Amino acid sequence: MKRSMLLISGLLAVILAWTFIGFTAEAPKEIGREEHFIAYDDGTVLDTKTKLMWASKSSKPMNWDNARTYIKNCKASTF
Repeated sequence: MKRSMLLISGLLAVILAWTFIGFTAEAPKEIGREEHFIAYDDGTVLDTKTKLMWASKSSKPMNWDNARTYIKNCKASTF
């Protein structure tokens, strides 16, 4: 009984921590619009027609390896 209470309280603590961490992250702020594009302060642009989000510019020439690294870094910083 004591072990199951510890397990339940531990799981509850993890869920609460995840909830508060997930909701405290700031969303990027809109800095401009043109036609169906919305620019954000994190360097991304949303195409409201296709619902795709793009990097507004690249910091280095894009080849396959650079693109894969860029996407991995975006996923790591987003989630």
